[in-house]
Amino acid sequence: MANLFAAGGIVMWPLLFFSLLTLALVIERSWFWLRISRQQRGLVTDILRTYSENPPRAITKLKQYPQLPIARIFLAALTLGDTTPEEFSIALESAAQAELPMLKRFQTLFETVVGVAPLLGLLGTVLG
Repeated sequence: MANLFAAGGIVMWPLLFFSLLTLALVIERSWFWLRISRQQRGLVTDILRTYSENPPRAITKLKQYPQLPIARIFLAALTLGDTTPEEFSIALESAAQAELPMLKRFQTLFETVVGVAPLLGLLGTVLG
């Protein structure tokens, strides 16, 4: 391994850093999405079925899952009360937009690594 880094030159260290960083972020995002999908599996159909029968009970059930983005989105729309379909749709869209930063966490860092890594590889080729 040391010979590989010696042959690769100075560019190998940033590549190693970006590789380890990307691996750590992929693991974190995978864990996040796995946990979210496991927790909200079946929740949407259950809430929709419950809401058609008893709306206050569905809202109470949604409040039991404050950590789930889909529950927060539904709560924002369902707690409005008596609204028009257009107001309901706007409430859903704005609540979904509010959740996007958490769902897209680290996306900018991934895009940066994807853009910089090939340039570092090219720099290593030129220096070598």
